[in-house]
Amino acid sequence: PGCNVYHRAGNEYFPNLVVVTKGDWSIVVSDGTQRFQQWALQAFYGITPPQDYGILGTLPLWYQATERAIRFMEDVGVDQEGRFMCVGHSYGGANASIIAGRLLAAGPFREVSLMTFGCPKAGNRELTLLLLDAKCLHISNDGDIVCSVPPDFDILFPAWELTGLAELLEWRYWDHPQGRARMNAQGDLTLNSYPVLDTDTLLRMLADIINGVPIFDVVTHPMPVYRTRIKRRCPDREWPVELD
Repeated sequence: PGCNVYHRAGNEYFPNLVVVTKGDWSIVVSDGTQRFQQWALQAFYGITPPQDYGILGTLPLWYQATERAIRFMEDVGVDQEGRFMCVGHSYGGANASIIAGRLLAAGPFREVSLMTFGCPKAGNRELTLLLLDAKCLHISNDGDIVCSVPPDFDILFPAWELTGLAELLEWRYWDHPQGRARMNAQGDLTLNSYPVLDTDTLLRMLADIINGVPIFDVVTHPMPVYRTRIKRRCPDREWPVELD
């Protein structure tokens, strides 16, 4: 009640967006990957280092998605001096993370909160540093290896030795965000933890990317799995939620 809700449909490149405003609060929700074209572009650009945009580095597709989201927020008249919460799943989690970073870069004293589900590494160290001023929680289901790509150096180095792909060494510039929490099937959270991506699984992922086919199914990655576990963690929910 009392909220204004705005929706912008996604397309073959960018995810669906929902912006909710009430008082000085603006909540931005970004959907995950819905189309093969979105997946293919992420996979194609994924075997690269983060592209430098001055304040942060990330995938070109993700940065373009945030340009679209920020313009939409301006078009619907969000309170630029107000409080923001950015939420997203998977591709949408990366989108939400970069939106939050850009909001803080433009206004360091803004109140910005960030919550993601199944989010890959969204950018470089500069993005991580920007988000230190936000209230962040990045939830990763057990076994959701999407949250661990691009992989850490100790995982990617053996893959580089086996494949000879020089681009893999550039993956070390992708940074883990602060505020990680791993969620088990009961909805219990383990803070400062995330799923482990082993070298064999990484090689399977690389083969799929190189061959231009969708990455094999990660059963704990879809948003319905996250919702099921959240309901187990928080069985009693009251609505509407009052914003303080």
